[in-house]
Amino acid sequence: MTHSINLKNQKFRPNQQFQEFIFIGNTANKSVSDLTEKADLCPDSNFVSQVNLEDYVAIAEIHTNKNISHQLKILNIKPGAIVKLISKTNNGSVVISLGNKLIGMGAEIARQIVTTPVS
Repeated sequence: MTHSINLKNQKFRPNQQFQEFIFIGNTANKSVSDLTEKADLCPDSNFVSQVNLEDYVAIAEIHTNKNISHQLKILNIKPGAIVKLISKTNNGSVVISLGNKLIGMGAEIARQIVTTPVS
């Protein structure tokens, strides 16, 4: 499920740089979720849900179902993309920035996207 809110005609503080917020969430297939949580990651890799706030990371792998992978690709969230973690909740949901978009992800999806640090 993807929701998009267009904020282009709204008034913001002068330093506001984001024009759009999108949320992607679903109830993931349990077997996929279990697989990714137990995956052997490279020492410098983390799932999006494990990244530190304000860190820039590169998307390395995406282990979501076809529908979610397609939605992420449309948003340019694909291997090689550089994103910044803006916020996260205790349950693992996150908000990342990519370009002028804020993209929220449910915890299940955030646990299926592998990242590496950007130097």
